[in-house]
Amino acid sequence: MSKARLKLLLGLSQHRPRRQWADLFADLASNLSYVETAVAIHQSDLAVVATVNNVPSGQNIANAMKAYADAHHPVVCFTPIKMLFD
Repeated sequence: MSKARLKLLLGLSQHRPRRQWADLFADLASNLSYVETAVAIHQSDLAVVATVNNVPSGQNIANAMKAYADAHHPVVCFTPIKMLFD
C-alpha cells in the first residue's frame, strides 16, 4: 500500500510583484531534481507550492490543487512546475 508523502509545502509571497510567477517557477524547477511532482496554486502576490516524491501522490495533489484553483478562478491559478505523468 502506497502512502502519500508530501515532501514540501511552501508558501511564497511577493509584496510588490516584480517577476511573473511562471518565471519564478521555471527557476525553481531547475532545482527540483529530488522530487517527481511540483505544482503550485497562485494569485497575483501569493503562491503555494507542493512537492511530492511519488507519481500516485503527485497525481492526487495535482488534482486537488487544480480543483481548488478551478473553483476559485480567475483569482487563483494552477501551474504544473514539474510532473512526471500526463
